[in-house]
Amino acid sequence: MAYVASGVQPSRYHHRPRRVVVPLVLLDQAQDLSSGLTPKFRIEGKDVWLNPPGVVTVPRNTLGRCVASLADDISSSAIINAIDAMITRAYG
Repeated sequence: MAYVASGVQPSRYHHRPRRVVVPLVLLDQAQDLSSGLTPKFRIEGKDVWLNPPGVVTVPRNTLGRCVASLADDISSSAIINAIDAMITRAYG
């Protein structure tokens, strides 16, 4: 099963037909990922890492059901910080 963090856009855009998604990869597949850009989360008993360089938009109707929320303050801050670090580092 593939996981994506799809709540990475403001709610004012939820009416649009596409969603901004960031892949979550299984921990054993994440050996090459930089830990500064890829926070770790536990979903359905599995360790997954956020992979911000893989951010894309996808049609809303292609996403499966929500299995977990990363909306708590600690998780959402980690996601925002990782995306910010990826974008900021692109210029320096």
